[in-house]
Amino acid sequence: MRYLLGMIERVLGAGLKPGIGRFECLLKPLGIAPADDNEIRRDLYELAAIRNAIVHRAKLADSRLLSLCPWLPYKDGDALNVSRDQLRPTRLGGQTMEYHARCHCGRVRFSFRSPEITAGKRCNCSLCVRRGAVLSSTYIPDADFTPHADERDLSVYLWNDKVMRHYFCKTCGIATYGAVAGEDGKDRYRVNLGCVEGLDALALDITIIDGKALPLADAPRVT
Repeated sequence: MRYLLGMIERVLGAGLKPGIGRFECLLKPLGIAPADDNEIRRDLYELAAIRNAIVHRAKLADSRLLSLCPWLPYKDGDALNVSRDQLRPTRLGGQTMEYHARCHCGRVRFSFRSPEITAGKRCNCSLCVRRGAVLSSTYIPDADFTPHADERDLSVYLWNDKVMRHYFCKTCGIATYGAVAGEDGKDRYRVNLGCVEGLDALALDITIIDGKALPLADAPRVT
């Protein structure tokens, strides 16, 4: 099989094509259609080009990378410091959507960007069992989250290791979202999906986080 693929690659000149062009060239004779979405093609092309620069060019932007991806915000010789936030799912993870959410009384409002929400999580720790919320399946990075504008409308609950800040509305008591600092020092957010407008949280594909198994650090306190 490898021999045949090598022969096809040489005949078609696939190895000389940049980005995903090599794979598209090999797949087309097999009747497998390449990606026909220009934005997806561009994302794949960009990922391949950055990967090659990181692996083969000592993590530095060079003239080849800049000629292949002129839209990238780099100059020749710039260090390619690719963060987790920069690699967050966008077009490749599905269409990014803007979600708006509020507490029960409407006093607390927030919004965030995310791929379409099709799944959620529930936790069996002593806190989550009592509030019964369906949570976002992943943490939402600070760049994609707009918290409530006036913190005076919110109370914060800290417990266990006191790292996660659990916010709830002072008026109706609804838990809205939690925030915790990531490795880069910026907050990440986990959202109560029951607050999201137009979303049926109980209809999502829900998995359980075994928070009950985590050790307790201290008794809870409220501020």
